[in-house]
Amino acid sequence: MLKAQASKVGLGVRSDAWSRLVATFIVTLLFGLTGCASSVAPTAPTPSVKAGVAPAATPTDMPAPSAAPVPSAPGSILYANDSGLWTLQPSTLAVRQVSAAAPKTVLASPAVSPDGRQVAYSFYDAARAREKRDNGTDLYLMPVEGGAGRLLLAHEAVGVWLGEPAWRPDGKSLLFTYRDALGKESIQSVGIDGESRQVVVQDAASPTLSRDGRRLAYLTTDAQSYGQTLWLADADGSKARSLVGTPQFESLATPRLSPDGARIAFIAIGGPDQQPPRAAATPPSDPLAWLRPPPAAAHGILYNVWTVNADGNDLRRLTLDLEVEVAVLAWSPDGRWLVFESDHGLNLVSADGKEVHYLAKQYAVGGIDWYRPMP
Repeated sequence: MLKAQASKVGLGVRSDAWSRLVATFIVTLLFGLTGCASSVAPTAPTPSVKAGVAPAATPTDMPAPSAAPVPSAPGSILYANDSGLWTLQPSTLAVRQVSAAAPKTVLASPAVSPDGRQVAYSFYDAARAREKRDNGTDLYLMPVEGGAGRLLLAHEAVGVWLGEPAWRPDGKSLLFTYRDALGKESIQSVGIDGESRQVVVQDAASPTLSRDGRRLAYLTTDAQSYGQTLWLADADGSKARSLVGTPQFESLATPRLSPDGARIAFIAIGGPDQQPPRAAATPPSDPLAWLRPPPAAAHGILYNVWTVNADGNDLRRLTLDLEVEVAVLAWSPDGRWLVFESDHGLNLVSADGKEVHYLAKQYAVGGIDWYRPMP
């Protein structure tokens, strides 16, 4: 199953064994960071679906896979797969490789700086994992136009994972998910000089900031059920409040605050208007399987793109049942669109759910971002 996902990438896929390792690693990085058994959510009432949360309109079905540009979609989409980093311009469908991944390495969770000049990403070295029995990841910076990566922050112990970077608006620091070798998570911050590191939120992962930096959204995971809850807080982690989560949703992933901070997009299994998800096929045995929560890479389980207001109201489902294995998501710079991956490749959905466009047979199995290039 994971091998099949890696083979879809289609750009520089190497050997079957390596593709399978890449897919396993990426899925673990994107989902394992938000589903570790030792994570404990902050004490708070169980989030409940508020009145009037039904989707505002019936979501538009996925179009037939016939690629077409979307002239009204601005900027460039940056995405990662097993061959490196790529950009796609949705207005023209022009594709360009930014950086090639060195043999037996993986670049994941790319995030473009507010000035559009740098990209932060998580870096995995399979040779180190094999020779030193260390499958940890580091944080790197690279010019968004390509070039040599610069180590920002190295993991300090065997098995520590650093990932899911999110820039602060001044471009001088960023947030990231820290996961220790035992699986305990926290959201931390670090300056782009690698200094001034501190913990922002304990027992949390997947940070996302509004453009003005005033709002922080993130996920917590229940240690027993593996269910996720979406939280919103001030930028320093204070005044945290739960928005949506279990039991309405089976699983949540990839929260993204809209540029104006008014809404949060996420990808989820289940929901208040959904039938229970289909049983997942049993995944093959792999060396990193213990890191992955049950729904992490479940082939055949249906995901959807959702948005919710920052006050927890007006929950909307924007898509109709996506069968995918890696849930990636990003807002357009103007907040009018969301890019996501289906089993056909990259797609756009409008923020109101009324338009869905198929872009290209490109796969963002390592993560995705959307930015407006600076002159």
